[in-house]
Amino acid sequence: MRQTDMDGVRPHQTGRPAGRPVFVELPLRLEARAADGARCRVMLQQEHVFVERPVGGLACAIRLPVSALEGVAAAFLASGPAVRLVHREAGLTIDLIHAASPGIAIELRDRLARLLGLPALFVDAEGEVFGAIRRMGRITAEEPQPRRGARTALKRRPRFLTRRSIGGEPDAPPLNGREIIART
Repeated sequence: MRQTDMDGVRPHQTGRPAGRPVFVELPLRLEARAADGARCRVMLQQEHVFVERPVGGLACAIRLPVSALEGVAAAFLASGPAVRLVHREAGLTIDLIHAASPGIAIELRDRLARLLGLPALFVDAEGEVFGAIRRMGRITAEEPQPRRGARTALKRRPRFLTRRSIGGEPDAPPLNGREIIART
């Protein structure tokens, strides 16, 4: 019997309240819902997320790198709190777990975000995502800046070419003549 099957049966032996799901190990397999309402199966691994869902009526298996996700969010929906994998594309955003209370949703979001190495986010009732700053320990990681800006050194010629003159219009007039090779 799995630990998740014991939930609510013997909570006094597990040391946690009844109704609280336990998952702390990857790979994790879940039945979930996509943002458009389609039922899907999700398998979470350390580096990839596998999603099996219908797209246009066809059963599709999609493999996403974890780095393609914006984060793990605690979503406060009209139907209740949920834990959501947030992707830039709305069709790949997935509601993983519907929680009994907001506190449990936040706790599950934090555990899952720590396991996957993603930021913990919030989603309000209108669907607005908050807290999209990535943190790696004490370091805040933002979108990378361009490595080289508009430097004037890139517009200059390399040093070994500065000694050479640049070609230009020839001083002599073009040669005119007729062909002297006989053709038959």
